[in-house]
Amino acid sequence: MASHGIKSGTPKEQRGRFLLVYHHETELKITAEFSAPDEAYVLALDRSGAIRWRFHGLVTDEAVMQLRTALAASE
Repeated sequence: MASHGIKSGTPKEQRGRFLLVYHHETELKITAEFSAPDEAYVLALDRSGAIRWRFHGLVTDEAVMQLRTALAASE
């Protein structure tokens, strides 16, 4: 269902920016510092796979600005 939602809601040229993980859930939860199942979790990775920004919680304008700043710094 998530895969279909991403494909139908994302332009083709942007789909390569999403990563769906089907294995190693425990390791991913540790990396994302998972603690609350009803919160959003976002990890921004650079081209080498290094985490450049991480967030979890209610998405706010401030969080979006922090993400934009992190993405601009990694370009």
